[in-house]
Amino acid sequence: MNKTENLTVRLSLEEREKIQKKADKANRKITTYIRETALNKTLHEKPPDEFYKILWNLDKIGTNIHQFAMRVNTYNYLDEKELKKAISDLEKITNGLRSKYIGSG
Repeated sequence: MNKTENLTVRLSLEEREKIQKKADKANRKITTYIRETALNKTLHEKPPDEFYKILWNLDKIGTNIHQFAMRVNTYNYLDEKELKKAISDLEKITNGLRSKYIGSG
């Protein structure tokens, strides 16, 4: 969609700084942030870098589990040591997430 129209808005320095901080948290340019929020688009803060590391690790574990299943189906063989490591890795990640976001209970 071509954006050919301009809109000028006057803000105080404090207002601009608040909007800029929100745009930064949403990982957007200020003009994009204003347009998207004005058009009722739901925006989310950019996740911390840790999120992407966790996602990558979960994907890696999922790939390993898929490979275990393929070996079992093809060769009727399962390396228990590899499986136990994958389960341990998964437990470390889930326990870390629980501890950070839910607390000890």
